[in-house]
Amino acid sequence: MGSLFPVSLGVPIEGALERAANLMIYVEALSAADAFVNKGLESAIVQTLSEMAKALVKASKQGEGKS
Repeated sequence: MGSLFPVSLGVPIEGALERAANLMIYVEALSAADAFVNKGLESAIVQTLSEMAKALVKASKQGEGKS
């Protein structure tokens, strides 16, 4: 199975980690805002953003081993 976020040689890992940090900021802001009437949708969005951040960190760790 392929990676959601493949790591390529020459692409800075710092950029991926910065994007992961930004995604977690969005998760924190959405959770704190309590703005969604549909809590199921809010939960799905927060979970999706969290999983995306996790995948970026995982791909970055794998990429470090390839340099």
